Amino acid sequence: MQLHLSTWAEIEQYLARSRTIVIPIGSNEQHGPTGLLGTDWLCPQIIAGEAEQQADILVAPTFNIGMAQHHLAFAGTISLRPSTFIAAIGDWVRSLAGHGFEKLLFLNATAATLPRSTRPSPSSTPKPASPGAAPALR
Repeated sequence: MQLHLSTWAEIEQYLARSRTIVIPIGSNEQHGPTGLLGTDWLCPQIIAGEAEQQADILVAPTFNIGMAQHHLAFAGTISLRPSTFIAAIGDWVRSLAGHGFEKLLFLNATAATLPRSTRPSPSSTPKPASPGAAPALR
């Protein structure tokens, strides 16, 4: 079930059986000379759409603009300032929570939608301890 293709009455019926919504999120930025600008938001949107076909889940419209200032030199990149991004996500969350949603699952495909403090760093990359051993964080 897709939020934007539903009526408010259908959403009320959904809320009677579930308080969960999946929100695909990504960025619109360059991916080299042959990569699609929408790669980072198309992937979670497609994955959520496939999951929606398999289960009784509600999928929100894709939040498809991230914080991609580092890609603005490439034509077609659209970016939000971090403060704008955080405010917009907050408004989405408050709107949905106000209607009764309790579990909001963000399906993310890029670091451009994560606050810089939560992005993976090279020092947090899993490194194998020895051949065949499980990776450990440094």
